[in-house]
Amino acid sequence: MLNRRQTGFSMLEVMVVVALVLIVSALAVPMMSRTIANYRLDAGGHSTTSVIQQARLLAVKTNQVYYVNTDTSGTPGFVYLRPDTGARQTGDPSVAISNDLSFRTTGLPDHQQLDDYVQGTTSVLQTPGTTIGFTARGLPCIVSTTTPPCQQGVGFEWFMQSSTNNGWEAVTVTPAGRIKSWRLGQLDSTKAKCGYLACWL
Repeated sequence: MLNRRQTGFSMLEVMVVVALVLIVSALAVPMMSRTIANYRLDAGGHSTTSVIQQARLLAVKTNQVYYVNTDTSGTPGFVYLRPDTGARQTGDPSVAISNDLSFRTTGLPDHQQLDDYVQGTTSVLQTPGTTIGFTARGLPCIVSTTTPPCQQGVGFEWFMQSSTNNGWEAVTVTPAGRIKSWRLGQLDSTKAKCGYLACWL
């Protein structure tokens, strides 16, 4: 009987393939983590702008002031809207923000680009994280103890940061009511890229 040469992989070949798979996996996992973190950051910004836009539309539709605020008392945090400045209640329109995102009011990256976009030549910009209100005309306003209870002619900036990749997302509302989300692209000490120390895209 003729001896047939057995075919297959040698132990060395198997070990080389396993080593290559492990190397590729080691490179891919951090990249996937960054991609997921960036997606969550984008989703947080878009969800927040969606709630703010909903508040604006409801204010016009119902002919009354609506407010947008954050509830960071638990995990996850929420962005919610109400016809008053009270705490979030069951049934309030709201969206949950990913557990690895947090709203920040201090330790912010340079945001002069956003300041210029929101306020232009007037000093109407409110402290980051301030409750956002909308008048019955759909214009942003700030809570006031005087009459009317929500003073318009103001702009807002909200910031959130990812604890996974330390990325930043911002949401702005101009005095005219334009709502936009931004991602911090890069820091540039020379101001060559966008004319600012931090480029928001």
